[in-house]
Amino acid sequence: MREIGIGFVGCGEIASFHAQALLRTDQARIVAVCDRLPEKAQSMAATYGGRPYTQMDDLLADPAVEVVYVLTHHDSHAAISTRCLEAGKHVFCEKPLAMSLKDARHVGQVVQHSGRQLMVGFNHRWNPAVFWVHNQLIERNVHIRYLQLTFATSPFLNSWGGLAGEGGGVIPCLGSHAIDLACYLMGMTPMRVQAMTARLRLADPYLEDTTAILLQFENGEIASLSSHDHAPPDYTSYATGNPSRLVRAEIFAEGWAACVEDSHCVDIFGGNPNTIKFSTADPLEVLGIGPEDYAFIQSLVSGKPVSPGVADGIRAVQWVELALAAARLGKTQAPKVVKCQHR
Repeated sequence: MREIGIGFVGCGEIASFHAQALLRTDQARIVAVCDRLPEKAQSMAATYGGRPYTQMDDLLADPAVEVVYVLTHHDSHAAISTRCLEAGKHVFCEKPLAMSLKDARHVGQVVQHSGRQLMVGFNHRWNPAVFWVHNQLIERNVHIRYLQLTFATSPFLNSWGGLAGEGGGVIPCLGSHAIDLACYLMGMTPMRVQAMTARLRLADPYLEDTTAILLQFENGEIASLSSHDHAPPDYTSYATGNPSRLVRAEIFAEGWAACVEDSHCVDIFGGNPNTIKFSTADPLEVLGIGPEDYAFIQSLVSGKPVSPGVADGIRAVQWVELALAAARLGKTQAPKVVKCQHR
């Protein structure tokens, strides 16, 4: 069976998760890794394979590289994705797709003209409990009336993620995941947004570490999204391999409700109350990165469209931008033209 040649741009923490996930498939192989710090590229190559580079142009010139994983700081996602697409490579881009709607839309245009595929790294769609709930909503043909999502992590925004020029703070870092997950579960695009942010732990030069976002959809449905990095390390932490509480959710539909306290179970209410349990303790499965990468590779092998694709990435950037404006101005924000996308 032919293996797809994978190249990494960026060799930080998230790269190691994707590398481990890709090693589990027999249809992909890491053939090149690139980081501006030679020691990081060399370490990644020694651990997971591939030729180490310090210049992205050299990686893009490598004929063995068919797909590029963009795993850098947020501010470079759009530019690197564009260069990779123009070089004829398929792209997996970690969220957010871009730091501005203008740049995100430009990436979308490049995807269309290049004929290549781009998938955006919204890995929490594959959280076992969230994935199960999403499928149940479709099978039952019910629609959510009210959704509560909480993204809570141990402190991390006192690094590049909390800086204006690199990560953008809590809304681009965590809020973008929450916004995408709300759209994914609701099966539609919001109509308006309200938001508040606060800097409760950090000081200059870091941005806000806490946010509450309200999204309203076309028939009045509401999604309430809270995100912060105030959790103790043993509450939810990538480093300790216990990210199961990273996403918590309450879903209320007509005559049916579900509660996700962690990634390992879903409590069901309405009709026949029940608890659905998921036995996996594998961080790659709990984080959704394992099934996410598998789905990406399978789409490339089969020629089917990737999901979440560039349109999902653009939508998330748009609503992140609107949420930031709502928090800054203290006023409800809505796009000039709303396209109601349904599942």
